Amino acid sequence: MGVQLGKAFLGISYILQGIPYINLLGFILVPIAWLVEGFRERKGLWVSAGISGLISFSLVIAGVISILQALHLSQLLRYSGMSMNSMPSSTLPENIMKALHGGNPALLSSLLIIVAGLSLGLIYFLLMLISVFQAGSIYSSSTLKVGGILYIIDVILIGVVIALAISSFATNLAPSYSPQLLKSLGAIYIASIITGVLALAASIITGIGFLVVREKPRALT
Repeated sequence: MGVQLGKAFLGISYILQGIPYINLLGFILVPIAWLVEGFRERKGLWVSAGISGLISFSLVIAGVISILQALHLSQLLRYSGMSMNSMPSSTLPENIMKALHGGNPALLSSLLIIVAGLSLGLIYFLLMLISVFQAGSIYSSSTLKVGGILYIIDVILIGVVIALAISSFATNLAPSYSPQLLKSLGAIYIASIITGVLALAASIITGIGFLVVREKPRALT
């Protein structure tokens, strides 16, 4: 029963991760589920995935909170040139750059925390992906393997989107929006939608894979 509950926890967590508006809860629960199931099944890889995911998420949240504390509302309003009778004159990224140029060590530390969290997040994703394929082999689940393959395809497509965005803006440096740039932005937008749909499908299929597993896991040799 414990094994079934552990897999159900993983399955529900992945499905929540794929549902818009509540996927933040899923992002929190998935590493917790891997940690719990890793201890239950004595799988060091799964435990490592859970720990790295929790630390990564905690670092990113702590960094965001620190930025909000470093840039008080009054500072944001001042940097943006906002008032009751005026429109903002700059964007939030520009405001952050102004604060950095102004020598705000707290803001710099917050950004470094976020970068560390995102870097650890890449390690978590790799460990999580390997864990999904390992679980697919242990439980003889082709559904889990399909979910893992979709994650890989999604990551490749995200890389293509990033490369396309960099190439588009590097070759269209004019301040006005040229037809070529608009066409590139359209392609990036469509590709971004596809990556989002793939990520949703990968999470839900992986979750279903854990929920429908009924076979007792085989011991790894």
